[in-house]
Amino acid sequence: MTVRPVIADPHASVRDVAALMDRYDIGSVLIKRGTELLGIVTQSDIVRRGVLEGCDMRHTPVGAIMTKDIVTVSPGMDLFDVVLLMKDTELRTFPVMDDGALVGFVTSKDILKLQPDLFENLVEAIQLREEERKLMRRDFKKGSALVDDDERA
Repeated sequence: MTVRPVIADPHASVRDVAALMDRYDIGSVLIKRGTELLGIVTQSDIVRRGVLEGCDMRHTPVGAIMTKDIVTVSPGMDLFDVVLLMKDTELRTFPVMDDGALVGFVTSKDILKLQPDLFENLVEAIQLREEERKLMRRDFKKGSALVDDDERA
């Protein structure tokens, strides 16, 4: 568990938060106002909700693109249960909360360092999910081609 996660204010620009990720070589930043945890922003959020939506990275507040529905864990949660939660939620990072207070941050990398064998379960789940997504994309593309052919007739 990281006991001092990188935190940003919701009014910080997306560009400034991306710079924090680069500086600390991390993939996510927690967003807080005072002691209140408001959300999390990941590299994926920046790409999907920032870049692809055409946001002005220097002027868009990170609060506009952060993920607000946060899944948290408790400090006493078993690592295996955290891995299962990662698998079930398709998330790789969780704020660690104790009586409503942020006390840390746990990532898949943390688990890999502590329990490599538990991590194998997560890797297997990710591989299966990726195979499923590839099949769905292929089926979607086939369906799109069929629609295009029907429209031409």
